[in-house]
This record gives sequence, C-alpha cells and structure tokens, in this order.
Amino acid sequence: MPVIRTNSKFRSVSKALQTRNDIKMFLLSDRPIREIFDFDVSMLPHRVELYTRLYTVIEGTGCYCVHLPNNNLLRIKMEYANSMGNNHYSRYWIPYLFIAEAFGIINPDKTEIIEITSGSAGISLALACKELGYALTMIVPSMLPESRVKPISDAGAKLIKVEGYIDSCVLKLRELIQTGQYFAANHSEETSNFTVHVFSRIASEYYQQFGTPDYAVIGTGNGTTTEAIFKYFRKKSEETRLYTYHPNVNGNQVIFGLYGRSPILFRHVENVKGLADKIFDTDTINTDEVKQYFANDTEISNLGVSSIYGVSLAYLMSQFESNKTFFTIGYDKRDRY
Repeated sequence: MPVIRTNSKFRSVSKALQTRNDIKMFLLSDRPIREIFDFDVSMLPHRVELYTRLYTVIEGTGCYCVHLPNNNLLRIKMEYANSMGNNHYSRYWIPYLFIAEAFGIINPDKTEIIEITSGSAGISLALACKELGYALTMIVPSMLPESRVKPISDAGAKLIKVEGYIDSCVLKLRELIQTGQYFAANHSEETSNFTVHVFSRIASEYYQQFGTPDYAVIGTGNGTTTEAIFKYFRKKSEETRLYTYHPNVNGNQVIFGLYGRSPILFRHVENVKGLADKIFDTDTINTDEVKQYFANDTEISNLGVSSIYGVSLAYLMSQFESNKTFFTIGYDKRDRY
C-alpha cells in the first residue's frame, strides 16, 4: 500500500524493524511492551516522554475469577480496564505509532493516518492520534451502532461511513490511499506482525501469574489477538486446548468486533484455523444460560457481546469437565454495542 512520502528511507514499520534486531528480539520476548520507549531512537525527548506517559496506565490488566460448574475456574483478562480506548487495542497503537514516528515514517505535522475499524481498534487509535497530534481519517461500516462511532468522532477523527461491512471499507481504503495523501495503519495486515507481538503479552502476563490454562477460549476477530495467545500458550504447553468462536460466515449474524459476514480473509484468521483445536459459530452458543447463572454478577453482566460468548462457551464446556481452568478475555463493556 502506498503511504505518505517523508524524508525517511523507510516506508513501513516492517522495513524499519529490519534494521533493528534489538527491537525485533524485544518484541519476541516476554518483556513488558512499555520498555520499548527506553530504546535508543531518533526522537525528541519530549515526544518520548509523551509516548511513555500515555502508556503508563496500559498493560498488566487483572483477571476476574469466577467459579463454573463441576469445580471449574474461569479467569477473564479484563482488557477493558486499559485506558486509551478501554479495550485490548489500547496496548497496540501507542508503541506502534512510537516506532513509526521514531523512524520518520510518520510526522505529527505532516501525516494524516487512515484506518478501517468495526469499533475497538478505531476508538483506541482515535484517542491516541488526538493525544499525539495526528490527523486521522477513519473508514467505518455505516451499520455500526452510535456507541462505537461517537467516541471516534469525539476524538476528532474524520469519519467516512460506507454501506456494507468491512469488505466495502477495504475497497474505499484502497481507493483513498492511491492519492498518496495518507499513511495506512493497516493493523489487521501489518506485515511485521507488530500486533501479534504486542498481544502476546496478554498471554504472557497471565502465564507469569497462573501458568497455562487447561482451556483458552478466544474470539477470532481479525485473528491477531487469537493467533498471539494461541501461539504463546501452545509454546508453553501442548496440553492447553485452544478454542475460538466467530459469527457464522454463511449466515446473517454479525457480532460487532468479530470477523463475520465480510468475505475478506485475513491471513491471521487462516493461522488461527491451523492452531485451534475447535472452532465454534456464535449462533450455536447459548448465552442465556450463562446470563442466568451469573445473574447477580454485575461484572459479567456488564461485559460486551464478544466477551459474553467467551464466558458462555467456557460455561458450556464446564458441563463436561471438572477441576479445569479456563481463560478468556473481557474485550470491552456492553455500552459499546
């Protein structure tokens, strides 16, 4: 994809990282992502300080633990507790933009960033761009609820609403980037796998505290989070069962934030298919039972739809298991739907 021209010889984060083996090895490690701001890069000190400050209340999210039938235990990594968007994408944009700016790929005085979103990634990016001084154009499906669109526009991003779903947004993106006016953030397909490396810390934080779970239950989405967590847990243990869920791609069901009706086949989704022990369609998962089971638990009842499917799947599996540990993610809250 063409990007805005800068004085830098680099045109993408992927190419920039090819020159920095130290940063590449760091991304492959378990070290907290916040340490990326300590690397020696070409950036004015006040900008490094700004990036560092914005990231101080991100990472290290806690786990909410609930008991399931048959003495099973579910731990929910509460990613909505991250600031800068209150979802797991809060972890991603600040370090990604830091690297892009440090290598001269983007410049707050010159660069307009463009991206596609179905909600969570866009909200976090819009808030990051507002704080960092970047102009942002966001392409969104017109079917998104106002609760997902409003935080993006409130942060100052220019919105382009497209009829259809993500596939239609991709076509619009391809049209606009041909002008050379934008830097395409392209988080779903960014070739350095920066997203996957960042999201692996969700699993590493869990592992450092609890070890490997017996079951990891993660929504597919665009595949980046799921691939990161599945690869991490599989590397640590062959015993962990890896289960994922997404809307039926042949049906009419769309769960915002998850990979659904769109015919776009993200490469990370294909990787997830090769890692997963079992894949579920969300229309086969009964969420009524878990809502009734946790009727008095406001933490569960406040979770968003994407998260409730993970809790429900863990609950359903607990009917056939005993003394097992389950892991899933609290992606966001229900007020985003």
